[in-house]
Amino acid sequence: MFLLEKAQALIERLGANAAIYQQPGQPPVLEAFVLSATVDTSVSPPGLKFELALPGAATFEDSVNFSDLWKGTVKVTANYEAGMEVNVRPPFVVNAIPPTGNVDLKLLLGIKAQNTDGTPVTLLAVAGGTRLQAKSIGGSVGVDAHLSTSGGEIKPEVQLEVEDGKLIVDFSQGDGLIQKLLAGVKLEAKFPLTATWNPKDGLRVTGDAGLEVFIPLHQNLAIVDLNGLYFSLGIGSDSALHIGLAAQVTAHLGPIVATLDRIGADAAISFPPNGSGRLGMADFHLDFVPPKGVGLALDAGVIKGGGFLSVDAAKGEYAGALELTFQDVIALKAIGIINTKLPDGSPGFALLILVTAEFMPIQLGFGFTLVGVGGLLGLNRRLDTEALRVGVRTGALNSVLFPQDIIANITRIISDIKDIFPLAVEHFVLGPMGKLGWGTPTLLSLEIGVIIDLPTPAIVIAGVLQASLPAEDLAILHLQVNFAGGIDFQKGLIWFDASLYDSHLLIYTLTGDMALRIGWGDQAIFILTVGGFHPSFSEIPPDLRNLRRLSISLLSGDNPRLTCATYFAITSNTVQNGSRVELYAEGCGLNIYGFLGYDLLVQFNPFHFIADLDAGLALRDGTDELMGIHVHGELSGPNPFRAR
Repeated sequence: MFLLEKAQALIERLGANAAIYQQPGQPPVLEAFVLSATVDTSVSPPGLKFELALPGAATFEDSVNFSDLWKGTVKVTANYEAGMEVNVRPPFVVNAIPPTGNVDLKLLLGIKAQNTDGTPVTLLAVAGGTRLQAKSIGGSVGVDAHLSTSGGEIKPEVQLEVEDGKLIVDFSQGDGLIQKLLAGVKLEAKFPLTATWNPKDGLRVTGDAGLEVFIPLHQNLAIVDLNGLYFSLGIGSDSALHIGLAAQVTAHLGPIVATLDRIGADAAISFPPNGSGRLGMADFHLDFVPPKGVGLALDAGVIKGGGFLSVDAAKGEYAGALELTFQDVIALKAIGIINTKLPDGSPGFALLILVTAEFMPIQLGFGFTLVGVGGLLGLNRRLDTEALRVGVRTGALNSVLFPQDIIANITRIISDIKDIFPLAVEHFVLGPMGKLGWGTPTLLSLEIGVIIDLPTPAIVIAGVLQASLPAEDLAILHLQVNFAGGIDFQKGLIWFDASLYDSHLLIYTLTGDMALRIGWGDQAIFILTVGGFHPSFSEIPPDLRNLRRLSISLLSGDNPRLTCATYFAITSNTVQNGSRVELYAEGCGLNIYGFLGYDLLVQFNPFHFIADLDAGLALRDGTDELMGIHVHGELSGPNPFRAR
């Protein structure tokens, strides 16, 4: 006991925690972090027994946006359980028992191409509209490793996925005879595909394929217009042959116009292995197919508007939107998404509702007005802050805060909402919204929402600030700043992102990004940047590596172009600033490229600075320089001072 007490005092003097526990009839035990020590009474004279236990688990997940189209992901999951025992017997006999335990490691590297606005990715296209497209295409390489003292196993796996792949053949650009015979006819062939390879199972390919032809008819049948027919033929996931006939019809019911898309019947022919089908060896099923989309338009004078309903029975997803205007005084908009299946296909339920109301300005004082209120509610959905940050730059945030023209843009809006608020069991999302204005007529408007994700918890403020000067219809300067910020209690991080979107001075485009990061705990950081960082600064968080410079394009178009860009950044140990002017003009297969710029980095501890000046002008073939001049100057110091 004396020895253990002295060891406890020494450990506590070193700044660590230690405690001695003793059960009745048992020797005392010293516990200090991952080490425990006790008296070994199984030998005479008694000795000491030390045990080292190192259980642990860690998960790392990150993503990198290579461009607006391509995104890379990495995920590492590790579980570690290991221990070691050392026995010390008088006078000084040491017996170490070899370490035991298991290590499980999973590594996944992925890359995916998907347009942020929800439009398909074109894989191959020819003039006239014939194309090969997909909602997204991606691949991944992974390793699943299990290691122990008795051996180990490593399982590599490669996967390729094409989501909602389609081959679309448009005959409208054929020769005169084809245009005459097949005017308006479009052929679509679906090929969603998932291919997976690993050494154990080999190559596995899953998906279904089908062919669909749309024939326009434009026939009027009393109050119903038959716009066209869909003929489809394909192999379903149930391995049955499916033959479908569906129609697109429009009904005129007074002030209401309703359009039903793809309403019809589906015939399934299968061949049961035991030959017990309804037609002998074959089985036949005929099912009614409800419309996949329903559109409504209303014009009753006082009330105008429209609605949309989309049904995807295979995914168990129902999406709808409604937009109504009352005498151009009040505009009501609502968007809803209901899911009856979880992403893995199992039964479940999720709900997301977004409702906004805009009305004539209500005076609040000092020139400020209230022009709209709204909110969103999500059940079994969560807030994806990474997708929200991307949406700040791409404009997807506009699909959440008071979206405009929702019927015309319903596909993009629903895609953005599903990306920002993905399915997540036992999560609840709540978000009140408001829209404020300043001036009469409104010169400055602010759309702002507070989004709360429970039970995480996560609190995020998102908004869109717009200014049109001197007036909206005669704007010399139009600024739109999309922003989002919040507190991540799990990571110990306060973050704020902002981007210029669809902004211009006269005809000159304005772009740029801003970010703030304040971290505490194990990852204490402070970063404030407008336009990015110094090229030599390496301590950049992964999600801030692609910030755009604050820039203005002084010429309309890309050829010729003249741009001015700048940045300013403050971190806990540095101040950074820089500017650059670039000129580009192309003609006759050659181009002229010139630039002038400077970069400055000041580090406080230890004190150091570096200043660069660059200038150049070149005649190039593509990116190959044919002739040119380049001037570079650098000053750094103070230990030592250098100039070159």
